[in-house]
Amino acid sequence: RRREQGCLAVEMEAAAMFHRIKNDEKALYYLKRAYALRQDDYDALLILANKTFDVGMYAEAKPLYEKALAM
Repeated sequence: RRREQGCLAVEMEAAAMFHRIKNDEKALYYLKRAYALRQDDYDALLILANKTFDVGMYAEAKPLYEKALAM
C-alpha cells in the first residue's frame, strides 16, 4: 500500500505539472493513471472529474462526479 501511495503521488504530480503548462491531454493521461492505481482515492477521482469537465468531456465527467458523491 505504501508503494502504491508513492506511485499515486508521482502520477498526481505529473498531472499537476502538465496542468500548469496547459497540456490538458497529458494532464488527463496522468490523472487517469493515478485514478487507476487507487480507485478509492477521493481526491484523485475528484481532480480527474474536474479536469474531464474542464476540457468539455461532460458525459465522461458525470459518472466520475456521481462516484465521488457516493464516496
